[in-house]
Amino acid sequence: MLRSIRTNLGLVLGLLIFIGLLSVGTTLWAVGSQSADALVINLAGRQRMLTQRLAKLVFLSLQQRALSTKGGQAPDYQPEIEATEKECDQIFQALRDGGQVVYEGRTVSLPPTTDPTIRAQLERAMSLRETFHSAAHNVLENPPESRGGVTPPLQGLADVESLSESIVKEMDRAVQLYEAAAAARVARVEQIQLVFLFAGAIIVAFGFGLTHWQIIRPLAVLGTAVGRVSAGDLISPVPAMAQNEIGVVAATLDAMRQRLWQHIAEQAALLKLSQGLVGLLDPDAILDRAAETAQEIFRPTLVSLMLPDESRQNLILCAGRGWESELYGVYSVDLATSREGYAFVNGEAVWLEDVQ
Repeated sequence: MLRSIRTNLGLVLGLLIFIGLLSVGTTLWAVGSQSADALVINLAGRQRMLTQRLAKLVFLSLQQRALSTKGGQAPDYQPEIEATEKECDQIFQALRDGGQVVYEGRTVSLPPTTDPTIRAQLERAMSLRETFHSAAHNVLENPPESRGGVTPPLQGLADVESLSESIVKEMDRAVQLYEAAAAARVARVEQIQLVFLFAGAIIVAFGFGLTHWQIIRPLAVLGTAVGRVSAGDLISPVPAMAQNEIGVVAATLDAMRQRLWQHIAEQAALLKLSQGLVGLLDPDAILDRAAETAQEIFRPTLVSLMLPDESRQNLILCAGRGWESELYGVYSVDLATSREGYAFVNGEAVWLEDVQ
């Protein structure tokens, strides 16, 4: 079976392209899966700011009520408290379950949190958020009256402050978990890229070895063989090579060397025959020399020189090589039906792979 160099090199190139496509595809997938990481981390961190703002707005709202009771003028913080609470709750919901929220004047989409550890952390922060909501509204909706104005509910304010700090701590932990998860995804992509790089290096090394053993090294051997033939060395055979394109070239070159050597040998044998015939007068000696020359040229196991008898109906074995001596002058074949007769009558060679 021909193991084509083109096929092998095409396989190596195809594997490199496949590895490259996998690497690019993995990178694009990783970029897509991590596109929301920064936004998620920012919004998780924003919850800390919103919680601290709510605590501050509660204090400011109580101060506003105190000033209003004494006849002073102060802004109403209730609409801002409600808007901040709404934004905080929406972000919590979107962080946990996914969805759309308004962030910096634009609507953004968040993927749901699937990591069980981060979801549990969000659940703890949301539970504290509900408790904070109850404590803040309890302070705002039920301020105790005292003589001369309104006295802030110290215990309720302490609860609001404590819950605010707890939520901030829990969200700090959530942000850390989000950052760790994002870093783990980046590390995983880096590991995958390293695997692709290692696989690509192996394929390149394999391609280099394949090129060396199937192209560079055989060409060097073939160049040496061509140099020998060019220098006149027709005896040393061209080394056999792998069954590929270069192997075909080497086999063709060796076949050409053999034909050239055979042609030279034939010419030398014919020259020898002509030189030997100069001093021969006996017909039997001439025929014997011709049979010897035929054996030297064609190297057969059996040589027969046949001449027609007086009736010209048969061919008689007159000389040869490989025959028993008593057959000379006795063995004959029919001139009209035998292959020897065909060659004699038509003057054409008859090629048979297996002569019986």
